[in-house]
Amino acid sequence: MGVQHVIDQAKRLGFAGPFRQDLSISLGSSGATLQELVLGYGLMGRHGKKITPIFIKKVVDRDGNVLEEAQPVMIPDPAQVLAMAQGQSLLSANANGGASPLPGLSPLPSPTPSPSPTGFVLPTYPPAFDPDQLMDPRVAFVMTHLMKEVVTYGTGAKAKGLGRPAAAKTGTTSDYKDAWFLGFTPHVVTGVWVGVDDQKESLGPGETGARAALPIWLGYMQEAVKAYPLTDFQVPPGIVFSPIDLITGKLSNTKNPNARLEAFIAGTEPTEKEEYTGESLDTQSEFLKEAFE
Repeated sequence: MGVQHVIDQAKRLGFAGPFRQDLSISLGSSGATLQELVLGYGLMGRHGKKITPIFIKKVVDRDGNVLEEAQPVMIPDPAQVLAMAQGQSLLSANANGGASPLPGLSPLPSPTPSPSPTGFVLPTYPPAFDPDQLMDPRVAFVMTHLMKEVVTYGTGAKAKGLGRPAAAKTGTTSDYKDAWFLGFTPHVVTGVWVGVDDQKESLGPGETGARAALPIWLGYMQEAVKAYPLTDFQVPPGIVFSPIDLITGKLSNTKNPNARLEAFIAGTEPTEKEEYTGESLDTQSEFLKEAFE
């Protein structure tokens, strides 16, 4: 991909930098603020749609009279974000074509194919009529699906205590100086950072994102999501699910106990099939088993 391409994309998604001009940025060597990370994760939960943060919602006088109030554009359900793709303006923009989101990925379907089960077809990316669409909805969903598995199988397992679908990622910097947990549901995105301003100081051995930051996130989110219905993330058109063998990464079948359904942008899913021998995950890879516990 190249260093500059990664930096350009990060800036497009709202990260200000400064960025290290070397390959170490793939490991997170450049810093980011909590606000930047929350907005970045929020993009994925909203199918790539930008949201603008508001720090002061309302100013009132001593008698409770409203002197000033921000009026954010609220889209409470990601399904409505996709529904905005309906209408003549979408079809006109799509007819004009558009760039592919990443090298090697085909554009989204034009309006000529049959509509998806939800009744609409997304435009090519990026749609010229909507400057707030910062990410291909398909890419955003694949990232969301991957981070749902962080909660289901990985380091964010404690977030299952929320009792509803969630996608998240833990983060721990060198020497336990920072502990992070960024996570979102279809309606709410929340980020938690635990650390000290003096970067010479450590939080202490074992103070990872899962241990120091995740419990704070969970305690807050258990209250924050109460106002919203229990729903899963909407799947945009152009996504397919294929059973993948956890050991080899090849296409398998659902009878294989080592297989798991993974999300792919249509056309990028593996085609090479795994010859299932009847061996279980235990006998093939103890390491992989431990990694998913």
